[in-house]
Order: sequence, then C-alpha cells, then structure tokens
Amino acid sequence: MVADAAEAERFPKRGEIKQMAAETAAGVRAGIERMDQTDEDEALVRTLVAMIEEKRLHVRVYTKERLHAKAYIFDYGAVFNQNGKAVERHEEGIAVVGSSNLTLAGVTHNTELNVVVQGNANHAELVRWFEDLWQEAQEFDEALMQEMKASWAIAPVRPYDVYMKTLYALVRDRIEGGEDRDLLWDDDITRQLADFQQVAVKQAVQIIRDYGGAFVSDVVGLGKSYIGAAIVKHFERTEHARPLIICPATLTEMWERYNEVYQLNARVLSMGYLRWNPVRLIQRFGRIDRIGSEHTAVYGFNFLPETGIERNLGLREKLHNRIQEIHDTIGEDAAILDRSEHLNEEAMYAIYEKKGGQLSLFEDEEEFLDLNEAEEILRQLRRDDPAEYGRIADLRDGIRTGKPSPAKGLYAFCQAGRYQQLLLIDEKGDIVSRDIPRILGVIKCGPDLPSAGLPPGYNADVMRIKRRFAETVKQRQAERDHTLSLSQGQRYLLRELRVLFGLTADDEKKTRINILEKAFRGAMTAAMNRELNRIRRNGMMGDHLLKALTDLYHQHGMRDWSHRQTLRRENHEIPTIICSEALM
Repeated sequence: MVADAAEAERFPKRGEIKQMAAETAAGVRAGIERMDQTDEDEALVRTLVAMIEEKRLHVRVYTKERLHAKAYIFDYGAVFNQNGKAVERHEEGIAVVGSSNLTLAGVTHNTELNVVVQGNANHAELVRWFEDLWQEAQEFDEALMQEMKASWAIAPVRPYDVYMKTLYALVRDRIEGGEDRDLLWDDDITRQLADFQQVAVKQAVQIIRDYGGAFVSDVVGLGKSYIGAAIVKHFERTEHARPLIICPATLTEMWERYNEVYQLNARVLSMGYLRWNPVRLIQRFGRIDRIGSEHTAVYGFNFLPETGIERNLGLREKLHNRIQEIHDTIGEDAAILDRSEHLNEEAMYAIYEKKGGQLSLFEDEEEFLDLNEAEEILRQLRRDDPAEYGRIADLRDGIRTGKPSPAKGLYAFCQAGRYQQLLLIDEKGDIVSRDIPRILGVIKCGPDLPSAGLPPGYNADVMRIKRRFAETVKQRQAERDHTLSLSQGQRYLLRELRVLFGLTADDEKKTRINILEKAFRGAMTAAMNRELNRIRRNGMMGDHLLKALTDLYHQHGMRDWSHRQTLRRENHEIPTIICSEALM
C-alpha cells in the first residue's frame, strides 16, 4: 500500500494535475485578496505582471510528490574590467540551500538554518537537480498573470461591478445555500413551523452567533412568536442557556404557556418589573456588586435607543418634521406630541390652498434597498443571464473604483469570517452610516455608468478603514471568548482557581493559575468535560485541584489546543476588504 501511494504521488493523473494547478491559483487569489491595499503592494503586483509579460520572470508548479526543499541558485554573469575587457572567473555561480522559504519571515525574522554552497561541481549538480524538477513542473506564468490582472491592484472596475459585488456578498448564502451551520431539532415547535419560518429561525440563529443579537420582524399574523420561541428553544438545547423572556404584561400569560408546552426552561418577566429610574438602577447594581461576590463584572443591558442609533436613524428629527408638516398643512388646534408646538392659524386651510406638496418634506431623498430586494435581483439575474451572474460571482475581493456622487466620501465593505460591515465615510474620514439599505441606495447604479477613477491617497484611506475594522473584529472576538458558554465543571474549577489565586503570594503559582484558567475557559472535548465533572463532584480544591488540572493540561496536550484554536480563529476571521468605492 505504501508503494502504491508513493507511485501515485510520482505519477499523478492528468485530472489531479489540473486540480493541483487550480488549487495553487486559488491560493494565489486568496493571498492577493488579503493583501493590504497599499501603494507598495499595488506597485508590487504591477511589477510582477510586467516581468511575466516581458519574459523576465517564469513560474512553474510542481504537481508530483511534496516538494519541501529550498535552494537559491545564482549564476555569475560576465565581469568586465575598467577597460571593458572580460575578466575570466573561476567560479560559475553560488547557491544557498536550507530551510528558509522565500518570504519576509523566511529570509529575515525566523530562526532558519542555511548553507552557502560553493564550487563548480556543487553548483552544476544543483543546477541539474533544479532543471530536472523544472522540466517535470507545469507552466504557471499565464495563470499567475491572469490572477494578478483580475485583482484589486489592476482590474478595471465599473461602479456597477462594485454594486453587484456588494449584493452578491451580502446574500450569497441565501442564494447558493451553503452549509447548514445549525440544524434545527425535530421537536414539537419546529414541526409546527412553515418552511419560511424555519428559514427565519436558521437565519436568526446565525445572525445571533455572528452579531450577538437579531430582530425578527414581519406583518401581523405570520407567527413571529413561534419563530421567537423556536429560537429560544434552539439555544436552550444547544448552549444549555437559561433564557429570559421580557414581554408586555398582556403577553406574559401567552409566553408562560409557550414556556410550559415547549419546555423552553425560561424565566418570563413582565416589562413592568424593569426599573427605568437611574437611581433605582444604581441601587440594583449595588445589591449585586457586594463584598464577597463571586462575580467579577456586572452587566447592564440598555433596551432604550442609544445616541449612536439616533445619529444613524434620525428618529427625533423625522418625528419633528412629521409634526411640523401636520401643523403647517392641517393646522391642528391642539399640541401633537410636542408641547412646544403652537397653532398656525394662517396655515389652517393650507391643504385647500394647494400646499399639499408640504407632505413631501418627510419623504427621504435617498434611495433605499433592503436585502430581500437584493436577493430577488440576483435570483432573477441567475435565471435570465447565467453568464453575467457567474461573472459577478467570480469578481475578486478587494475590487475598487470611483463613482460620481453628490455626497463626497468613500464606501467600504469589510468582512472577517462571517461578520460583515458596510461603511459610508465622509470626506473628513468620519463614519456617516452603517445602515445597509441606505448604503445600497447610495452605491446603486446601472452597467453603463463609467468609472470616475480613484483619487490620490485612496489606498491610505482604505487602509485606515481596514485598521479600524480590524480593531472592531478583535474587540468582538474578545467579547465572544469572555461570554463563551461554560459547562458546570468549567464554572466550578474557574471559580476555585480565582479563589486560589487570591490566597497565594507565589508569583510562579499565579502564572500557572493564569495559564490553566485560559486553557480551561475554551471549548472542551466530551472526555475532558467528564474529567471536570468528576473533579466538581469530588469537591476538589486548593493545591489538589491545581495538581489535577496541571496533569490534565499535559495529558491532553491542551497547550496545542490553545495554539490551534488561536490559529483557526486568525485564519477564519482575517479582516478583508470585499470592495470599496470613492464617491466623487
């Protein structure tokens, strides 16, 4: 069997060769998409394309067995003296053989071992070895050049391409399916859900995982309460979380019934029990945050609109405009919501004086486009023009262009893993909006609109946005790690470790406790959870607990767990610019 496997590696099938070449091209594509969009990197991509076109750079892909060796082989050219006469040279070249990859880390940062190889015989043998491999490798010049030409650094892009790329990236999972990251349980409540309700539950569950919360909204009578109950039940079963349902007093009886029938294991609380008085809120915090409390932090959840939301939605301004329109047009004789309003007697009969145009003051001049419309646009395009749909699906991440716009600034679509954020930036670099429907309305255009080019300093502007987004991603990950659902065994040992940490003055022991706390706060295997539950049942404490956890840490290789989880998270949630646009 080993011999057969080795033979298969040495002589791969034609289909396997094509697949390996395609995988290499995909790797190049992903690498370019994740590059920082700096002037230096843009110039690098353009230089590589020029060198390939001028036949100064040749690239091939070795598709047989794994090629791990690294050799840098240099041939000496002709050397001339001051009179222009060729000088005879004994050595024909030199080589470096070792572990260094041709990367920045490989040639500068890492601890590598390399050997300088001299002598014509050694040089000739290395050249022969390289030429044999080169002849067996597949040409890759054209594929590499095409990937770079299609990249953000070179590809000519219309505003329409950025618009459609945005729509596709937002609704791709809806259109093309994708993996079911969360399978719904087959229970009493899910069996009662219609197909569209099951889709809503799955989408809401994924949004909650990605963003920490979700709104479920629809017209009256389409079963929002059932959808909400199914969402609650899902997290109760998968995360073993204790749900809290806060509802108006008139709905408490209904939710208590759902709680019992569907076994939600929830606490149903009437909104009337919530304290809104700031003094009362502070008192509530004080009752929880007492000396000797086991809790390291107290969280307060604000259900009222924050100032940041008000800046984006402008609800107060819109309400004031609507009141003013009613006042000016109809001339109400009583205050409407706002005590500062006064009767405008001259406008009492404004509606009969053909001033109905006043009603348009409330209408938004901006165009909005929601995700349901975006989904329908792409579904129709896939039906009517599959080739164009395929072209849009193949647009590279990072593409950018310029678009004529009355509002000057910049649009950027950022993504890390499944977390997406659309940003509308003004000329000062401030965020104007993160509202998806509004931003889609701003970038919406047809295929005939030409590109307006890119302004000077555009790369620097995009990189500032990317760095800001990367900080947001880092903060989200820290919050997610902190709020990870813990088993009873984990909660027990973490509590005991904190007690032990406070009782010891030994710095080395404190360091061990910190390492163990970080390791055991992460995701555990079933076998590890059994061990932790055994420790909890036995009531193990103090140094006995520390020794037991240290033994488990080494027996199960938890140092590697932590390292792999960190690498997996970094690879999965790399901040990327999906597309961007200068509004000029």
